[in-house]
Amino acid sequence: MVPAARRHLAASAATLWAVEERLVADAGLIADSAENIYTVLSAIRLFLLTCDVLSIEGVSMKATELVWLVLACVCLAGCRDDETSSTLPAAPEPVRDVIVDADMDFDDTAAIAYLCREHKAGRIRIHALTVVNSGAGYPGKAIRHLRCLRERCGLLDVPIADGPVDAPNAFPAEIRDFADSILDEVFSDCGQSEQRSELEAPELIAQVLGGAERGTIDILTFGPLTNVARALERETTQGSQVAELVGSVHSMGGAVRVEGNLCCGVSGLFDDSQEFNIFVDPGAAAQVLRSLPPGGMTFVPLDATNYVRVEEELIDRLVSRARTPEGETVADIAQQLTPGGTLYWWDPLSAVAAVHPDVVTYELLDVTVIEDGPSAGRTEIDPSGTPAYMATRASGKEFERIFVDALDREEPK
Repeated sequence: MVPAARRHLAASAATLWAVEERLVADAGLIADSAENIYTVLSAIRLFLLTCDVLSIEGVSMKATELVWLVLACVCLAGCRDDETSSTLPAAPEPVRDVIVDADMDFDDTAAIAYLCREHKAGRIRIHALTVVNSGAGYPGKAIRHLRCLRERCGLLDVPIADGPVDAPNAFPAEIRDFADSILDEVFSDCGQSEQRSELEAPELIAQVLGGAERGTIDILTFGPLTNVARALERETTQGSQVAELVGSVHSMGGAVRVEGNLCCGVSGLFDDSQEFNIFVDPGAAAQVLRSLPPGGMTFVPLDATNYVRVEEELIDRLVSRARTPEGETVADIAQQLTPGGTLYWWDPLSAVAAVHPDVVTYELLDVTVIEDGPSAGRTEIDPSGTPAYMATRASGKEFERIFVDALDREEPK
């Protein structure tokens, strides 16, 4: 989308939010015919933005016109397959058995440390840990850091692998150097190897899914979706598509109603509507989304992670309450971060939301991943897209409580 069109839609959206109280009041006239008034409002927003009904100068609608518009939007929403409109829950279920795929930035490491604590507490079970080498961590260094973390967590029985290096785009060296320097310091006493794994990550993911009951294992991904896409396109030895075996895919990625976070020397040909993880391999993200059934994919995009910026108060809490190996690891990371800037607890929020969905607010939206052009990597609301869960808000305080408590919690005897 050209910048002028994006500015026009942004202005229209701002105007629409400004009259939300009126929309609520008037939409209430037909609320009895809809399952949820907020479903109606979401349809209104989508309809107005798509059809450009609002003018930037202002809005002037008679109540009767608005009612007819609401009715039209309800009809549009009703055109969705019955499966997605009537049988899907309002939010994804908590995960239980998981494969974790990460690119080993500082926040991936903190997220996996949290998940290790939940694994030890019996809330989840980690079946495999994989590294996506197209992300923030350098190939070789990333798998070493994951091996060090696995050793520190005491989960040496969990299989580990790293994946291919190639992807259409790349994280800037500035980001990769930053992540590498932090984790080199955190794991300075670790003697683990940088050697590539014998089994590639997509193959390990496919093996774990193929050896489990269909639909019982979810994938949590904290980086580009390169490994996951290549795993899901495979066939098992029994001839089944691996994509048919996965329970769901939870991705920290995307940006829906907020700007992207491209920075640090990324080409000006891109319009900054993208979040980095999806931007690096938009084709992989699009493929995963298309390969899953409606509601099979969950995104925790920048819309939600913008609520969990790295702040000094949480850093102090993490440091003061670091009493477990995982808590100490996260505290060591936190002490190297600059609070109040452009850093967020992106992946830890995604991890916490996968285990405790109530920490975020989800919307079930029809989504498309743009695969090329200036907006390549944008997660866009699209009536012809695939229904997916999008976390659009987060409770920062609840996230902090769960995150710190899990890292500090004593293991059951």
